[in-house]
Amino acid sequence: MMRLFIEERVEMRFNMLAIGAALLVALADYLLLPSVLTGLRSNPQIQSYRADPDLTFQVVSQCKQSVINADACYQAYSAAVQLSNLKSCSSEAMAMKRRFKLLVERNTLEAIESELIKECAPTEN
Repeated sequence: MMRLFIEERVEMRFNMLAIGAALLVALADYLLLPSVLTGLRSNPQIQSYRADPDLTFQVVSQCKQSVINADACYQAYSAAVQLSNLKSCSSEAMAMKRRFKLLVERNTLEAIESELIKECAPTEN
């Protein structure tokens, strides 16, 4: 009888600890994650790679062969992913999206073309 009482108390303490830890993680996620994501989006090196697509393409292509500077590869790859997901549908933007999608995605040219056509097709209301 006493053993059952002790086991119930231990189980209850564990449950309270687990709930408290889950709440703490959720709170930290809510408070910290937005600032981390903002920091990633506003990284000056990534922004400089976005401003120079030719350099970005060159660095990512070189990194696919051999990684010399992992930070530069990560930043260039992040910029390449952003360039492959541009929202514009101008002919210049389409060419850039196609170029970078071929670089960062494991997909065929036909699949990428189909995706680009779907993205930029006029929507019917």
